[in-house]
Amino acid sequence: VRALANKNLKGFYPTLRMVAERLKRRWEDMADREEAVDIQSELMRFTVDVTMLLAFDYDTNTLEKGEDVIQRHIEVIFPELARRLSSMFPYWRYVKLPRDKRLEAANDAIREFLAPIIDKTREELEERPELADKPRNFLEAMLSGRDQNGEPFPEDRIYANAMTMLLAGEDTTANTLAW
Repeated sequence: VRALANKNLKGFYPTLRMVAERLKRRWEDMADREEAVDIQSELMRFTVDVTMLLAFDYDTNTLEKGEDVIQRHIEVIFPELARRLSSMFPYWRYVKLPRDKRLEAANDAIREFLAPIIDKTREELEERPELADKPRNFLEAMLSGRDQNGEPFPEDRIYANAMTMLLAGEDTTANTLAW
């Protein structure tokens, strides 16, 4: 909760401004080419870039690079999770349909994408142990955190929380902004 104190939130401003300027340039370029803007898709890119920078200190820069590895997989994950939430029976635990295999592949791809980011952050924490006391982002805090028994969080929990941060930060914010 202390991470969301006003003094810490103010530190997010330079990152938000940088990514917003990228979005503005992108939209200006699209306007110059008289190209239609898919607001929802554009704001998804924006929120992926912001979330990755603030939560993981990793600059995906999908707005300028155009490479949107994460977004392609998120577009598979969200509808399938929504479908599963409203399902009366969890058949996917017993039988895998093509849509379930696509969901698993999308989850695996995002996990593969996050793995080197997590590894790099873990190495940096080993090289600079003082960061554990004052983590600069969500991932550093999670990797330096301990459970109730004083043990590091298990790898599956690290990935599950990283995925939650990425998915929650991306979809809800983009949908709200687009609306």
